[in-house]
Amino acid sequence: MLLAGTALLSVVAPSRLPRQRLGNGALAIALGAAFVFAANATVTKRLTWTPGGFALSFGRMLQDGIVKKYLDEHCPRARLVLCAYKDELPRDADEWFWGSPLFDKLGRFAGLDHEMEKIALASIAEYPLLQIKTAAVATARQLIDVRTGEGVVNSIWHTYGIVERYHPGLVSEMRAARQQRGEVNFTLINRVHYPVALACLLLLPLIGGCMLRRQEMREIGELATACLFALVANAFVCGTLSNPHDRYGARLIWLAVTAGAIAAVRLYEERRRLRTASLVLSPP
Repeated sequence: MLLAGTALLSVVAPSRLPRQRLGNGALAIALGAAFVFAANATVTKRLTWTPGGFALSFGRMLQDGIVKKYLDEHCPRARLVLCAYKDELPRDADEWFWGSPLFDKLGRFAGLDHEMEKIALASIAEYPLLQIKTAAVATARQLIDVRTGEGVVNSIWHTYGIVERYHPGLVSEMRAARQQRGEVNFTLINRVHYPVALACLLLLPLIGGCMLRRQEMREIGELATACLFALVANAFVCGTLSNPHDRYGARLIWLAVTAGAIAAVRLYEERRRLRTASLVLSPP
């Protein structure tokens, strides 16, 4: 999305962004894709994009009620394993993947990956308007889910099992950590972080629109617009293809705060420069 935006800018204002510089963005995307394949091949011994990737989209559709709708309309003739359990499925993606005995019973990702992919793709084809509506809602939710500290918890049972199985010597240190004793809390931090983040997010379109029209501040407008593009793209990818979480938004919301702070400093400097100029030009 950022590359598409810069490509448009290079057409509208080639002096601001020469087209040859688009190659850097394209190279970054190509290298990112190559590293994904390389990492998956190293860890899973499979040259693949994202093993289980469709499962995350299935989780979002499960949470939005689309999976239940599909199973109600196609079972039992669809001959899916989940048909026998369609009334037992939770309506929370995290519960399904990380806290559902049923998911464990049916073989987790290895056992259900193909079926979840089949249901996810078929649901997109059969309910396009519903998918667009739920995707828009998920994107909007992800834009405002930006609180600090999600995932810093003391009840990660799967991780405990992995550490106990593969690194038992670290168990005592893990249990002694402040996080595992419940001593890490982000409530006070979020009383500042969350309203500031939302305020800066709301200001980004205003900063971009106003400063793009002022020649002396055009670069700040471009920065704000690029940050807005990045945040919307992140919200769509994470909210729609997975499901909204504060940790997905918190990773990038600092861009809005940074752009807002830079814009505030530039406006202050510009006002001070104009005030100084007016004093110098004023008659004694």
